[in-house]
Amino acid sequence: MKKILKIGVASLVLIGTLHTANAYEITCPIAVKVKSAQFDIDSGPDGWEVSEKRNERKVLNAAGIYSDKPVKLIQLKPEVGIIDGKKYESTWNVNTIYDKEGNWISCGYNSDEVQLIKKIDPSMKSCWMTSSKDQFDNPQIVFKCSTSELQEIH
Repeated sequence: MKKILKIGVASLVLIGTLHTANAYEITCPIAVKVKSAQFDIDSGPDGWEVSEKRNERKVLNAAGIYSDKPVKLIQLKPEVGIIDGKKYESTWNVNTIYDKEGNWISCGYNSDEVQLIKKIDPSMKSCWMTSSKDQFDNPQIVFKCSTSELQEIH
């Protein structure tokens, strides 16, 4: 009986290790502090100048997945789907034949005034997003990605 129990526990540990080896997560920082941001404009109206911003705290308020870098504005639409046997409300297929330059996660602060971006590992095939609030009511956004294919729900 002890031998069967040891084999069962060892199997569960191995399965847990395999699952985490094929998935990873990216968490958007809750806020960022901008030390300085100076904007240059080609030609402004007479008498106007651009104000410099310093030491401002920007709070997370948006996130998404893009095909190529977000500057190219190819944001992917989330869909309800199943990944690794579990249903999620916001899922994406990533690193498909259409994503020549890969996929990127973007975390937006103050209506995308500031964006932090991170490339998704090319071995990942699907991602899902979870969001919640911390004890101070700040948004927490986490992207988890898997080497498993996304099963779309129609």
